[in-house]
Amino acid sequence: MVIYLIWCVNLSAQKKRTLELFAGPNLTNVQHIVNGEKLFFTTPERPFYTINYHFGAFINEGIFAKEDLSISYGLSFDKRASANTSFNKLIDEGYGFLGSSVLLKYKPLKNRNICLEIGTKFQYIIHNSKYAYLKAFKNFEFDYIIGIQYKLWKNIHIGTRFLEPLYIMRDKSNLVSNDPNVPKDISQIKTHSVELLIVYNLKIR
Repeated sequence: MVIYLIWCVNLSAQKKRTLELFAGPNLTNVQHIVNGEKLFFTTPERPFYTINYHFGAFINEGIFAKEDLSISYGLSFDKRASANTSFNKLIDEGYGFLGSSVLLKYKPLKNRNICLEIGTKFQYIIHNSKYAYLKAFKNFEFDYIIGIQYKLWKNIHIGTRFLEPLYIMRDKSNLVSNDPNVPKDISQIKTHSVELLIVYNLKIR
């Protein structure tokens, strides 16, 4: 038992912790779905995007003292908005998300300049634009994340992340039709984002 406790202490001491500060632009989209059909003319989906921004801070820790495997967790802010096309020039439907993420990172190469990422992100709306439907919908979204980073110079990395929802925002209003034979519309809002980021790593242990 004593040997096991000593081993755990040594293992914990070998862990390297890094503060990751990141920010950058992102390509975003907001898609309306009613009864399973996408409203393309109101909120066109890919390849139509708008350019927004994101920023955040993560803590990165090594797993079992391995340099090629680590986990990152932390908070971020992510602005997403609908695409502007000839169909909706005057509509700017946007949402600001406060997100909590967990990422598993793997460095496949010996020089360790490239890092692959996979994880999840829980997002809660804290801001909405004039044309957003925040009050009528559940205010959270659950995304999966796939990303890659490249070490550019010393503590500076560049990368990209693709975020797509596993659980999307759904209608929570109590509005029903006066005709009992007409079923209630099932409305959903789906957002997604392609993030470009610059990361500054600061060793804290």
